[in-house]
Amino acid sequence: MAKRKPHSDAKRHRVIGLSLIEVDIKQSAMDAEKEPDSEFQYDAEIDDLEIMDTDIVVFACIFALRKTYPDQPDDVTSITAKYYCGVRAASAKPDARELALGFAATTVWSSFSSLCAIATQQMGTSFPILPPGPDTINIRRQDET
Repeated sequence: MAKRKPHSDAKRHRVIGLSLIEVDIKQSAMDAEKEPDSEFQYDAEIDDLEIMDTDIVVFACIFALRKTYPDQPDDVTSITAKYYCGVRAASAKPDARELALGFAATTVWSSFSSLCAIATQQMGTSFPILPPGPDTINIRRQDET
């Protein structure tokens, strides 16, 4: 069966960079009695969003997976990762926000999910498998940094 060629007018974004630039892993002693009541949260955020030239969108993605016990404010175990991303848009002056959100929710999230799976197995923690994509991704405004 012959492969179909993409339409010549198809607009595609191209990844020009995706780097894991920082990882922070915290693991405290687990409490066997509290373990059944443990709670899991994840955060997803985009920071430093900007357009370079006319068609390159660059931004940082910060993802965190945390495990807590109901009566403790501090994380029992957590994994936080920061990625730096660059995407060449299919057209000039792209909607940087939408492009970053889409890229973060798919490509970057899958990298973070893989990192969490490896760390979970090697650390012997009981993190759940992450969903296929984050429910929400916050975009930090430049004046909040």
